[in-house]
Amino acid sequence: MSSGLCDCFLLRRHGAARAGGAPGGQESRVLSQEALMSQDLVYQEISVSSLPETQNQAAPKQDPAFNTFQTSTLGMVDPGERVSVTLRREFGEEALNALQKTKEQRETLKQQITELFNSPSFQVYKGYVDDPRNTDNAWMETVAVNYHDASGSSVAQLPLEAGDDAGKVAWVEIDSTLQLYASHARFLEIIALERGAHWE
Repeated sequence: MSSGLCDCFLLRRHGAARAGGAPGGQESRVLSQEALMSQDLVYQEISVSSLPETQNQAAPKQDPAFNTFQTSTLGMVDPGERVSVTLRREFGEEALNALQKTKEQRETLKQQITELFNSPSFQVYKGYVDDPRNTDNAWMETVAVNYHDASGSSVAQLPLEAGDDAGKVAWVEIDSTLQLYASHARFLEIIALERGAHWE
């Protein structure tokens, strides 16, 4: 049995195409609801123009150990636990504050998370990833999967609230200049290309 890591990232892509289109004359198409889930990270990428800017959502923080942009603390994949189970658990605990909810509220969150994880998906990457924690004897491997919520019926409805050991939760507009952890920027670039979205 092995253990892994689970990060939670909440990102937002702009809700409208840029005036003048993308470089090279190509029209920039905006990503709809996205979620990138993997063994050592959980990305939530979303473009919902109806979300109020003042809504209590998760905020990025700095990891002093690696001095890089991060949005959650690390959580372990329990020995023998399936990655999909870990993702649901960590996402619920850290991005939705499920541990502090009533039984009825947790049941509602469970249904919303299940709907998200039942969204169409594709495997973005599987294998070794560059990571500052890697050594000659131990290294990070990941399986990154993108979940696509085109209707806005699952991701947009999630009541984001930092919980457990997460500091804050917030929607963050994404582009290629973000200082993301390890190989995470590459995963987002792959998704942008797959979904026909502009990657600056």
